[in-house]
Amino acid sequence: MSIHQRFAYLLAIALFAFTPHLSAQVSVTTHHNDNARTGQNINEFALTPANVNVNIFGKLFSHRLDGNVYAQPLYVPNVTIPNQRVHNVVYVATEHDTVYAFDADDVSETNASPLWQVSFIDPANNVTPVPSSDFACLDLVPEIGITGTPVIDPVTGIIQLVARTKENGNYIEKLHALDITTGAETLRGPVTIQGSVAGSGDGSQDGVVSFNSFTQNQRAALLLQNGIVYIGFGSLCDIGPYHGWVLAYGAQTLEQVGVWNSSPNGSDGGIWMGGAGLVADANSNLFLSTGNGTFDANLSGLDFGDSVVELPPPPPSPNSWQVYDYFTPYNEAILDKWDADLGSGGILLLPDQPPGSPHQHLMVAAGKQGTVYLIDRDSLGAFNSENNDQIVQVLPNAMPGVFGMAAWWNDTLYYSSRSDVVKAWSFNPTSGLLSTTPASQSTVSHPYVLGSVPVVSASGTSNGILWTLENDHGKALLHAYDAANLSNELYNTTQNAPRDTAGSGVRFMVPVVANGKVYVAAKGVLSVYGLYTVAPTRLTFAKQLAATASATSFVTLSNLTSTTMSVASITISGEFAGPTGTCSATGFSLDPGASCTIGVAFAPQGGGTLSGKITISTATSQILVPLTGTGQSVTLSPTTFSLGIVPVSQTGAPKSLGVNIVGTDATTFNSVVIGSNSTEYSVFSNGCTGSISGPATCTVKLSFSPTGGGTRTGTLNLSDSSGNQVVKLTAVGAAVQLAPTSLAFGIQNVGSTSAPQTVVVSVLGNTAASFGTITVAGTNPADYAIQSDTCTGISVPGGSTCQFNMVFTPTPGRKPTSHAQHSQ
Repeated sequence: MSIHQRFAYLLAIALFAFTPHLSAQVSVTTHHNDNARTGQNINEFALTPANVNVNIFGKLFSHRLDGNVYAQPLYVPNVTIPNQRVHNVVYVATEHDTVYAFDADDVSETNASPLWQVSFIDPANNVTPVPSSDFACLDLVPEIGITGTPVIDPVTGIIQLVARTKENGNYIEKLHALDITTGAETLRGPVTIQGSVAGSGDGSQDGVVSFNSFTQNQRAALLLQNGIVYIGFGSLCDIGPYHGWVLAYGAQTLEQVGVWNSSPNGSDGGIWMGGAGLVADANSNLFLSTGNGTFDANLSGLDFGDSVVELPPPPPSPNSWQVYDYFTPYNEAILDKWDADLGSGGILLLPDQPPGSPHQHLMVAAGKQGTVYLIDRDSLGAFNSENNDQIVQVLPNAMPGVFGMAAWWNDTLYYSSRSDVVKAWSFNPTSGLLSTTPASQSTVSHPYVLGSVPVVSASGTSNGILWTLENDHGKALLHAYDAANLSNELYNTTQNAPRDTAGSGVRFMVPVVANGKVYVAAKGVLSVYGLYTVAPTRLTFAKQLAATASATSFVTLSNLTSTTMSVASITISGEFAGPTGTCSATGFSLDPGASCTIGVAFAPQGGGTLSGKITISTATSQILVPLTGTGQSVTLSPTTFSLGIVPVSQTGAPKSLGVNIVGTDATTFNSVVIGSNSTEYSVFSNGCTGSISGPATCTVKLSFSPTGGGTRTGTLNLSDSSGNQVVKLTAVGAAVQLAPTSLAFGIQNVGSTSAPQTVVVSVLGNTAASFGTITVAGTNPADYAIQSDTCTGISVPGGSTCQFNMVFTPTPGRKPTSHAQHSQ
């Protein structure tokens, strides 16, 4: 067994030991999946080109974050969180100097909140993230905190990261080591980062170049290899003086064990690699690329600008770390002059080739020029001033430019560069060379503005999907392509934008694919995508009267995997009835591609918003479908309530309105008030107060005090657990009053006319009354007459009077009776 094989075997044992019960599940504990930075997860069995489409794949849920995210999320299954059971956990670090741990599969109940979160700032004591305005630099805005992707040790369960802070005017960078189960600081951390080397370069003093925590920015992902954490540093907007630094620390001691500077006698040469991390082979040799800067290695110097550098494991003396090998493009001076640095892209190690191959150990690199360099890492080639013939292969100007890195799967190299489509080059193991032109590429109708960092999910050598996450004019867009043919785009988030939006984008975002889900961290949000094993993913019911049941709604459970799904039980919680449908409530199996239905009805016993869930317990997990509905526990009889006729400026007798409480849950009455436009009505008494359990009734008595005549309307608002119930109120205001209300003319000779009698008409209230004509009705209207009238055709102001006189002239043989009618 070779040393390469022994190392891989030991690493596999370590990973297995950390997750003994879920060994089939994948961990993503470092940038781009592994220390070779291949970006491939070849143990993804749920997501396939056949089922990743907009119909059954999309956003499942999201979490709000307190800042922008430039670091790739990390994923560990089967983590025991104290007092919170076992969870699959996704870890996210923000530029606001916060680290979050979220349940990776669910947001119901307590999982809606982080399992834990840790902040490294203390504004009350002047400890904050570094404001971008301090640099006048727009690369990272509005603040700088945690930028480089952390790394997790799967054996010890420690996540290590670098956080930048501004503490009382001082700029500090610290290495933290957190327990992944609690977020607690471990290993007696944190450690303030510092270092120095001998040299005469920019910022040196007395022959020493010291680490500058203001100008040095930690962008490259951290690397954990053989018990050592490696951290690369570059600059922010090329603000000097700066250098490229690699600082190494013991993973279990936080003791500094190595310091290397890329330009100790010059300047620049930053190590940032578009957010990619340093790379390590099985022998713990390190590989990295540098940006624009001084280059004199070909003259036996120590400056390695625009180069691919190999460093051996750190020596016993931290400050004696020296370069083992390097490659520098022949046009390094031009790259440096035009800011076309090689260091904008990360390095990828190809899988080891069989013995007898032209080159057993290969790697690729590319930078802003867009040239792909295929390099034998057993002999990097150093510098050739004429050309690059000393390396294995060069694909000149294969792309416009790389900010990020490539992915690898199934003898295929994938790149996504700026202002270009996604491209794949095939690798021939026999010749040991890449194809000179792309084997496939995505559609030309969508070039990526800034490029992306692709990753691949697959089941071994089949069902490959290439995932990209781009910042398209400020929007984060997730894409999925058939990895065997990039012209076949399977899915993107614009296909159902309202449902699947990933929020606002930032630079160099990297999606994480693990165990059937895709994790996308961007500007202030973590979005989680996956297959809709259940559709719809939640049920919301309309308002339903308590003690009754709604019509049944259905959820479809589908087995979208290639193996049989074993379902132990289906249960429903809350005030919901079921399950019905074709899925059994107890143990059953669902064949690959098969589906069944789960029926649920809403059966509230009280008012207000009520929640529950369908819990589908399978052999490996629980699938939860949230249920919500609004119950109505109060009914009013009648819903339009009349208070009769009441003279203006008087108060009528109170009338009772019955309120019915149904269901068995207690109904809480918050208020019973008259509507703001209903001042003529008032609550005389209220028997609907506090909490009343149904079935029951309570009574509200209402009064009517009209200020004007005619039909008067209003509302009664009754606020309770069911919401706001509204009763329409109606009544009539009697606006005109007669005095007297009857006239007695006594005995009058037939044919003679009585003395006139006066009726005074009073207009009540403050509203004018307009009168029509006065007429006489009854059995003998001809025996009566109006002698004078000051009301007819007149508008009489409120509070005023008019009058009319009546006379009686009886005719022979009758006892006249009649009455006067006045039209208004």
